[in-house]
Amino acid sequence: MYEFTKAISDFKIDVAPKDIETLYKIFDYTNDGSIDFNEFIRVVVGPLNKFRTNICIKAFKVIDKSGDG
Repeated sequence: MYEFTKAISDFKIDVAPKDIETLYKIFDYTNDGSIDFNEFIRVVVGPLNKFRTNICIKAFKVIDKSGDG
């Protein structure tokens, strides 16, 4: 949750603090307390071509600095 909240702030995404937990729960589809790459992609994009997939992988790696989802 910390990494998610920090990413929201770092990327200047306009989300009210009270809505961050709700948004996190939307991303955490499996409800296991972490957001893996597939969950991330499921929320942010529809079908991807190779270029868009690579951009999403890079963005996810920036957000998930510890590499634990």
